[in-house]
Amino acid sequence: AGSLALVLGSRTKGVRRAKKVHVVPTRTTRPAVPSGVYCEAAEKCERRKTRTVYVGEVPVGSEHPIATQTMTTTLTSDVDATVEQIKKCADMGIDIV
Repeated sequence: AGSLALVLGSRTKGVRRAKKVHVVPTRTTRPAVPSGVYCEAAEKCERRKTRTVYVGEVPVGSEHPIATQTMTTTLTSDVDATVEQIKKCADMGIDIV
């Protein structure tokens, strides 16, 4: 129990103001995921069998490494800035932009 300050809040003249939120505990505590459904043990990670799906040329799912994804923060009408951000993301190793 207590309060939690959220960063996302009302804006006044471009300044974000934190909102205080009172957190009320529930009567019973339940695990977020039923036991054994998604993970047999926290110490061991075993991926479920899935199909391969392609996002462009990037394979996602199955035995492929986890792909990282992000979005640009520029206006898409500002083509030069958007392309610059995409290039920076690619240089950082992001798979999908």
